[in-house]
Amino acid sequence: MAGLGLLVLGGCGTVLVALLIKRGAVATAHVAAIMGVMLGFPALAVRLCRWAHQGREATADQVRQARESLAGWVRHQWRHEALARSLGDPQPMPVQWRLTGHAVMDRARLITAGQLSFTASSDRIGPLTEEFRGLLRRRLVILGALGRGRRPWRCSCC
Repeated sequence: MAGLGLLVLGGCGTVLVALLIKRGAVATAHVAAIMGVMLGFPALAVRLCRWAHQGREATADQVRQARESLAGWVRHQWRHEALARSLGDPQPMPVQWRLTGHAVMDRARLITAGQLSFTASSDRIGPLTEEFRGLLRRRLVILGALGRGRRPWRCSCC
């Protein structure tokens, strides 16, 4: 669509230059004014159509369809990324979780109502999830030594 608009503008410019050479500035000015009005109508029509449709709200069915479509695309992307990174090869790697001695945590009374003990393992994700969901403020900082969690490199031919 934009290419067609540029083609029309280029054609109008060519006509105006040819007219300027043959008939002079006065005749060209009249034709240029008419062309300007004619070229303005499609832009006005497009804007009016957008304005007329702007006030429409999506129906509940359209919102549901959009939500399902987005969820499907996100699910597809996550599966693709998990396969590409071999996240389940052959089983998810268990990771130990525990509180750190580093000063990355707020005061315990602001994080949890009770005693703060947060030790779990990702191969038993249920208790880890329950403890995390029980926090007043659900924020998590993941720390580890350089290279921790990386798998050793393996050649596909071996």
